[in-house]
Amino acid sequence: MPTPAKPTALKLLAGNPGQRPLNNDPVPPEGELVPPAYWAESDPEALAEWERVLPILIKMRLATVADRTALIGYCEQWSLYLTANELVRSQGLLIVGQKGNDVRNPAVQIARDALAMVKVFCTEFGLTPSARSRISIPGSSSDDDASIASILSS
Repeated sequence: MPTPAKPTALKLLAGNPGQRPLNNDPVPPEGELVPPAYWAESDPEALAEWERVLPILIKMRLATVADRTALIGYCEQWSLYLTANELVRSQGLLIVGQKGNDVRNPAVQIARDALAMVKVFCTEFGLTPSARSRISIPGSSSDDDASIASILSS
C-alpha cells in the first residue's frame, strides 16, 4: 500500500526537503472550531482537553475548521483513556473472572488502545516533541515561540 502524499502545508512547514514540486492543495475555509454540544453534559473530560489543546493548536497554526473531526477524535480518545485508567486504578490490574479466578482487567487493554490512538492524533497535530521537530513554520517569530511555550507550560 503506497504512503499517502504529504499535504503541501506540511511540506512547506518542513521546508520541502525533497524539493519536489508542490501541489495546489485546497485551503480550509475560515471559521470557528466548536466542540460537540453534548460534551458539556456527557463528556466533560473531552471538553476540558478540547479547551486545553485548541489554543495551542491555533497558536501553532495547526488547526482549522477542517480539522474538527480529528480533534474530536483526539479529545474523545483522551477521555476514554482517562476513564479506563481510572477503572484500572479503582478495580486493580486483576479482577475476578466468570469462573472466580483472577483475570486481567479489560480496562487495561481499553486504556492501552485509547492511549495508542491519542499518540497517533498527537503526532498528526504536532503535539509531541519529535512531531514538532519535523515542523518549521516560515516567518514565525521568537514572540510566537514564547507565547506557545507559555501556553504549553500553563
